[in-house]
Amino acid sequence: MVGINEQEIELLMAERGNKMKQVGVLALQGAFIEHEKMLEQLGVSCIELRNKEDLEKPYDGIILPGGESTVQGKLLKELDMFDTIKKQIEAGMPVLATVQDLFSCKRY
Repeated sequence: MVGINEQEIELLMAERGNKMKQVGVLALQGAFIEHEKMLEQLGVSCIELRNKEDLEKPYDGIILPGGESTVQGKLLKELDMFDTIKKQIEAGMPVLATVQDLFSCKRY
């Protein structure tokens, strides 16, 4: 599978003692479907995060799939999702990010 493997998902789950009930998967572009399939194989429920309202749904961790980071950043800003996701991560939300340095890029 592109950009994801079982060990990465298990590491994300281990941050919460394997008690993750639902993981949010950023579904704007990139390999989000592959991430969802892997989560399902591991018995973890997932929700697609496609708009700001989706960020209000309950989830225990977040996956930021690979994609073109400039486009991802632009879409997150345009959809008013960037600041909310950044705050969730800063507050301790477990995250698996395959988007290189998305939240540390000063240009966003």
